[in-house]
Amino acid sequence: MKKYLTLFFLLLCNFLQAQDIPGVEPFEFQKSQLRQNPYIEELGLDDKNALIIKTQVYSPWSLGKSSSYLVVLTNGKMFKYYRYIHTAYSEDVLKSSEITDAAEKTKFLKLINATTQIKSGMLNITKKDTGEELVIFDAGTCSIEIHQGELMSVLESYAPHEAIEYGYPGAEERQKLLDAANGFNFYDDLFRSDLY
Repeated sequence: MKKYLTLFFLLLCNFLQAQDIPGVEPFEFQKSQLRQNPYIEELGLDDKNALIIKTQVYSPWSLGKSSSYLVVLTNGKMFKYYRYIHTAYSEDVLKSSEITDAAEKTKFLKLINATTQIKSGMLNITKKDTGEELVIFDAGTCSIEIHQGELMSVLESYAPHEAIEYGYPGAEERQKLLDAANGFNFYDDLFRSDLY
């Protein structure tokens, strides 16, 4: 019995720690990944309890893979990262920038809080009440992962644009996911200035 109480206490402490980010409303993670957040090392962070939001919109037709990361440290500092991996040229570029503007920080805190309210169970409904099924091959996928410590939540939708266009259930949640993914896309902020 003592062993179970200790385990319960450790899990509870981990959950409480996971919510200790200034400006982020408490929310429940979907699951524990039972290991340290994989992006801590990838992004070179020291804060093991940083809140990391990774956004990816990808298609089977793309030649590369890109990801945006919003990182909120437990001390309230905020950073944006953008990584692009071009598979044909074996190129891997990671750029980052600290967010210091108070208005921009507030905007992202609101976006985080809105994102955590998206109902994941509504993102992949592919059947209408009439029985009509959504069958699309080679469509894009939109994914937002929320990580902190050993906890994570994943919001993902296959063919969200098509599901919205054809009026499938969950259109409102899919649109929220697409809006959040656009809000967390840091390509223009970190790469566009290099191209023009």
